Amino acid sequence: MKSKKSIFLPVLLTILIACRNPADRVRDRRNEECKGSFSSVNYALTIPEEASSPPPIRIGGEWYVTSGRYNAYRIHAKDLSRCLFREECVRKWTEWERDCSELRVRFLESSLIPGLFSIRRSCELNQPVC
Repeated sequence: MKSKKSIFLPVLLTILIACRNPADRVRDRRNEECKGSFSSVNYALTIPEEASSPPPIRIGGEWYVTSGRYNAYRIHAKDLSRCLFREECVRKWTEWERDCSELRVRFLESSLIPGLFSIRRSCELNQPVC
């Protein structure tokens, strides 16, 4: 009896993971990619503290930053670029889901007997690739 339970749990987890909505996977990946060197405060990205100190130095009329601060800026820019790419992908999936929902609503509105007896159609629009 114990062996059946131990086999059932991994199979159930595999089915749940495999049957997840692809848009949810894209959102989860976005959340992972956006855990970089910056923080989000009220949906606004802030520059990391490492990039804020020490202050820039003026030498001969030109402004310079320390190498540590420069490296923090580079890391922040890479993280931000990766996060914005994932954010754009989430936006494409959200628009695709919305368009598919609108198509389903139009189909139900045009059917003679809408509701429980109508056939659920899959979305005919191409899924976004990103």
